[in-house]
Amino acid sequence: MNSGLWVSPTEFVSFAQQTEPLAGQIASRVAAGDFSGFFGLLPNPDPVLKKMGKDIQAYRDLLVDPLVKGARRRRTAAVLAMERGIDDEKSKGTPARVRKAVENVLAHLDMQRIVRDQMDGSFFGYRVSEVMWGLVDGVPGPLDLIAKPSEWFGFHPETGALRFKKVGSLGGVEVPDRKFVTVGKMRSWENPYGEPDLAACFWPVTFKRAGYKFWVTFTEKYGMPWPVGKLPRSAQPKEVDDLAGKLEAMVRDAVAVVPDDASVELLAVASTANADLYEKLLMFSRSEITIALLGNNQSVEIQANRASAMAAQDGEADLRDDDAQMVAAGINQLIQYYCDVNFPGV
Repeated sequence: MNSGLWVSPTEFVSFAQQTEPLAGQIASRVAAGDFSGFFGLLPNPDPVLKKMGKDIQAYRDLLVDPLVKGARRRRTAAVLAMERGIDDEKSKGTPARVRKAVENVLAHLDMQRIVRDQMDGSFFGYRVSEVMWGLVDGVPGPLDLIAKPSEWFGFHPETGALRFKKVGSLGGVEVPDRKFVTVGKMRSWENPYGEPDLAACFWPVTFKRAGYKFWVTFTEKYGMPWPVGKLPRSAQPKEVDDLAGKLEAMVRDAVAVVPDDASVELLAVASTANADLYEKLLMFSRSEITIALLGNNQSVEIQANRASAMAAQDGEADLRDDDAQMVAAGINQLIQYYCDVNFPGV
């Protein structure tokens, strides 16, 4: 018997008729006049990359910065230090043979490296890894999970499905089922590329590098006394050049030989207040980077007190748990692939 409603004494509407219009997608990019994915591949909407006309490689270049590298290692180490394994509560009801098979597959994998690779989903917004299938104890299973460069992949503008940017393909090509694992942060239908933490670090790192450059130049120029040579007004250009060369050598060697009718005076900069401007710029940039990557600047700055540092560590613990959930989602995706192939319906 069909389920439905009598909307009038003579008209009956079944629930199937009611739900048919709801099954399709009404709010699509094309219907809304958004043709950003017209060529079959949704461009990365990251505002920093769009303005510079670059790809995600620009964020990879930031990893050489000591502060960024330290924060990245700190967050990764926090997740690596956590206990990992099959959750007893969530796997309740799973047949023992299936659980044992899954644990055996995971035991063959280099989980230390895989967790490190998956963690980059936080820093780059998304991370794509390829599943290398083979035989594990005589049955199909993942032999390895290899992270691939994120810029090799894009997403379908409507379905959000992963696509590989193969050479010669305008909109990329579809990838086989159960072949790739994708993780990331703040990923959505609107932005499947996610929101990379390194995006918030790009300009602070850029300004910090520039600040270092000008600070070093300032130090070289004003950090040591200036030797000023004096010659009689009647001195010839050759004599002037000769004394200038000796003073230049004096800066390096602190020794100079000048004629007895010449004199040398050392002038020191009375104030270095201008140098403080560069230091303030560097410290502000450092603070912005640590806030973006660690959620605070109290656990790394010298002037922080014990109370503020402890409060900051509580925030970092929440960030660690968020990272761990992302990594776990990727491993669970891999486990589901294995079960779909070997234990359908589990």
